[in-house]
Amino acid sequence: MRNTASIISSHNHNILNPKPTIFGCNCKVKNDCPLNGECLTPNIIYRADVVNETTDEKKFYYGTSETTFKERYRNHCRDAKNAKYKKCTELAKYIWELKDQNANYKVNWSIASKIHDKSNSLMCKLCLMEKYWIIKNFDNSNQLNKKSELINKCRHQNKIILKNVKMK
Repeated sequence: MRNTASIISSHNHNILNPKPTIFGCNCKVKNDCPLNGECLTPNIIYRADVVNETTDEKKFYYGTSETTFKERYRNHCRDAKNAKYKKCTELAKYIWELKDQNANYKVNWSIASKIHDKSNSLMCKLCLMEKYWIIKNFDNSNQLNKKSELINKCRHQNKIILKNVKMK
């Protein structure tokens, strides 16, 4: 039987050094996966690089995905296809600007950060990390994110407030 110090040490090591979880991909055509085989990863900050193929102009956008990235990606695709949703995000606004100019464009997706321990506290690590990436690149004129995104309230906070928890 292990002594108490060994048990506590092992527990602390597991908490402080979490094992990275690989979520993978369920795309039918693996080469069409937007995140190179990691589209089922939740709790990420992603980066969308939009290339205007007509003028070679490059802009980028940071966003968060609490659910799997694939679900968030579907929403972005919907925003880009349906004019009803063209003002949902800054990314959608820019894509619709390109469409109005009849410009060809391509969007490349990547993971900026993964949040391994998204604890339920009033300081959402997911939103804080998104704000970090926006601030880090704020001087870059090619960033699509706006200054107002830095003062927005956390969208995930309402789930953890006690008055919003539904009893089963």
